[in-house]
Amino acid sequence: MINENTRLDQALRADGLIKPHTLLLNTYEVEQFLKEGGMGRIYLAHHKELNTKHIIKIIKPELAMASTRIDLLELFKREAYTLRSIRHDAIVGYDGFQKDERYGHCLIMEYVRGPSLKELLQQRQFVAAEIWQLRNRLADGLAAAHAKGIIHRDLAPDNVILPEGNVANAKLIDFGIAKRRDPTIGTIIGPFFAGKLGYVAPEQLGLFGGEISPCSDIYSLGLVLAEAAIGSSLIMGNSLETAIQARRTVPDLSRVPAELRPQLSAMLQPNPADRPQTMAELLRRWPYPPPPGKRGLQKYKIHLISTLSIIIIMVVVLMLMPILHTWIGHFLYNTCDSSLAEIRQYPPEQIYECARQIYDKGDKEQLEQALLLWEHAAKQGHGPSELALGQLYDPVLGDKIPSPLTKRNPYQAEKWYKRAREHGIGEADIYLQNLDLWKREHPEAGQ
Repeated sequence: MINENTRLDQALRADGLIKPHTLLLNTYEVEQFLKEGGMGRIYLAHHKELNTKHIIKIIKPELAMASTRIDLLELFKREAYTLRSIRHDAIVGYDGFQKDERYGHCLIMEYVRGPSLKELLQQRQFVAAEIWQLRNRLADGLAAAHAKGIIHRDLAPDNVILPEGNVANAKLIDFGIAKRRDPTIGTIIGPFFAGKLGYVAPEQLGLFGGEISPCSDIYSLGLVLAEAAIGSSLIMGNSLETAIQARRTVPDLSRVPAELRPQLSAMLQPNPADRPQTMAELLRRWPYPPPPGKRGLQKYKIHLISTLSIIIIMVVVLMLMPILHTWIGHFLYNTCDSSLAEIRQYPPEQIYECARQIYDKGDKEQLEQALLLWEHAAKQGHGPSELALGQLYDPVLGDKIPSPLTKRNPYQAEKWYKRAREHGIGEADIYLQNLDLWKREHPEAGQ
């Protein structure tokens, strides 16, 4: 007869790892061992009934049985419960914390297939637009965690998974050493230093009072984005002494694209009080994509140069090819001097251009005329017009762009952004993300 201990031994390899096909919690069948972390061993398994894949972290027995001032096992349960309440596309889902009779306590998580940011950076370099997208995605997810009082404090490129290599779908993993903001509650591994030395904030090393806050994740996110921008990590020290020294000043950002430097410099201020205090503040101060209008052109000089180049080319074409003058002049200039009723008869693309010319003149009556024309083109499914309407209604943009509306309406803005996205305007997603953050901060804004 085979006793319990014999069956247990048969389920383990010589190195102590659980063999494939072993059943955990009477539900999850182990497929393979993935890696060993500081807190436990991680396996890929699938749910026998639902046929879904999951990550299962089996907590090290010595941690589960440790006798300390803080009940480590209870902290595991608390963190798992809190993280399970965070349902956000940018954060890996936590499905539960249970005890298997043979193998101990198991943390069950969503399985995300794809390379880590660290792995992808070894294959290719990211362009600036991807860095902005990555920032928006991770900042939005971290804001959701911070709203629950959870600080990740272990942000690093290997804790960011990119499904299908797409930064727009990035997910944060490994909240294993996450910390609650409640000062009376410790962390899973205690109140001391935790995180990867190359990416922790100065306060995680005891500087500036040592208080962990959302600003700590903002600092680490800045280091992750800087690495994604230049393809290699910043020099932040390889020992406790050199790491502390490196965090007394803002690191060298000379290799980072110029358009990213101001915000990264703000995120990487040594003193937490000098950084943006929340992810929402970060997104407000450096919105992406930038709002249209004169200030957008001033802020993004490359856009101005491109626009001027196009204008110069058009002027040259008009001068050298008089045969086109009548047609181009009619549709780009003369028609926009017509009445609104006449302009409405034009194709949606030309209505949009005329509305833009009228809008750029800037007084209240002309702003109202532009809004009416964009509404007319938008009703015909014209994506750029729908995006323009969303911007006029968007309270996030506030005074960043002129609007004839006395009061912005976030729900009208959301409606038009979603329609623009349906008609192929990809940048509408960024505006929708910023708008969603604004709505969370202003729950009093009703429909």
